[in-house]
Amino acid sequence: MTTDTRLSDLTVRLAETALVTAPFHLADGAKLDSYFDEYRLAANPELLRDTATAMADRVPADAQLLAGIELGGVPLVVALSAATGLPAVFLRRRPKGYGSRRQIEGASFDGRRTVLVDDVVRSGEQLLGMAGLLRIAGAPVHDALCA
Repeated sequence: MTTDTRLSDLTVRLAETALVTAPFHLADGAKLDSYFDEYRLAANPELLRDTATAMADRVPADAQLLAGIELGGVPLVVALSAATGLPAVFLRRRPKGYGSRRQIEGASFDGRRTVLVDDVVRSGEQLLGMAGLLRIAGAPVHDALCA
């Protein structure tokens, strides 16, 4: 099976599993008629593995760290970390309000070339914000991968 055929098959499987045709209300008040349900992807081990395997082919050769954005990017980054052997960090939108009070958890990230991982992108605003957070913390970010 060619790479194009595998990706086409994976795209169909992702759509059949995780594309939901139903009203969805965004945080900014906008409403969508359909949406990508990251929980349906994360709950399907075979589809999650195959998605991570396909994404692994797109991780830049010089990447040293993967950073998953809560919540949809976390299962993807765990699976992608397993597929690539690269360590991972997990990014919260806001610092944890108790315990460690951290916004970045996981592997050491200082100075490592980092790839952001998330489920979907609408505007790119969240990716830019998280890239900024990592850069301030000392992790250079030049790439992002999204399902």
